Amino acid sequence: MALSWNLRAEYARAGYAMTATLDAGLCRRVALRHSLGTAIVCLAGAGCSAISLGPWAGASLGMACLPVNIGLIYYAWQFARPLQTGE
Repeated sequence: MALSWNLRAEYARAGYAMTATLDAGLCRRVALRHSLGTAIVCLAGAGCSAISLGPWAGASLGMACLPVNIGLIYYAWQFARPLQTGE
């Protein structure tokens, strides 16, 4: 999920102090928090569009961004779950 997650061993070898290498749990929680925040911002934008452009615009924007946000939250949840067989 996080961009640095797949390359965390290389970052650690190079001496970079990054969240993915120092605190894996924090990296996972932040990814989940940001995916939830993205969904809230998109739905708030749909609500603002409904006020300014009409209810059809808000509903169509909300429905258009909903599948992407659900997928993002699902994969962030999978990433944030603790693994049973180590990291």
